[in-house]
Amino acid sequence: MPEKWIEFHVISSPLKNHDLERSCFPEIWPYVTSLHLRKKESTYEEMEKLVLRLRELKIPANKLTLNRQPKLALTYQTGALHMGIQEAGLPLKTSFYREESGDAVTAIRALRWGISVHSLQEAKIAEEQGADYIFYGHMYPSHSKPGMPPKTLSSLQEICDVVNLPVIAIGGITPSRVEELMHSGASGIAVISGVLHSDDPLDAVYAFRKELAKYGDIKE
Repeated sequence: MPEKWIEFHVISSPLKNHDLERSCFPEIWPYVTSLHLRKKESTYEEMEKLVLRLRELKIPANKLTLNRQPKLALTYQTGALHMGIQEAGLPLKTSFYREESGDAVTAIRALRWGISVHSLQEAKIAEEQGADYIFYGHMYPSHSKPGMPPKTLSSLQEICDVVNLPVIAIGGITPSRVEELMHSGASGIAVISGVLHSDDPLDAVYAFRKELAKYGDIKE
């Protein structure tokens, strides 16, 4: 096992339609850590339809991360569930476990659990709540966060130094920016437009992988 896994997450378009995901995800899934389905405006039924369609396209369930859809994530046993820090309460967390019978009844984590944070304090809370990883950002000017100032590399480094969790940098990331993020302690990156809105999403994935691979093995 490598000393450090590097994570590469690709996040769905915020648009309510699912065209980009259906066209891009089947091509890129073998080369990323996880594909995040983040559709804040979509209903449970619409998200379920998207999950089923991606499964029909032969994308393994463990490659999918559901955002803010715990019931759907548990039903289809996706690889992870991702939430905002405001939703990371204990009553919700306990639903991520299943019980298995044997010589003793044991609670087993059924899903990997990620939380988005925007400060050191929130990162500490996420760690206390039992998160498996955190997203931190946005690190650069981003189309998904118009008018909001980005985080600094020094704040990223502080969080990476304090919490004992993989810290995934997100927001406005390009291949040329990977080096400074990794040198600040990040365990990986999460990308939206840098892949999905590129002329060739697969080529974009390769470009990001080339930079990430300089720092360790990419978790697939």
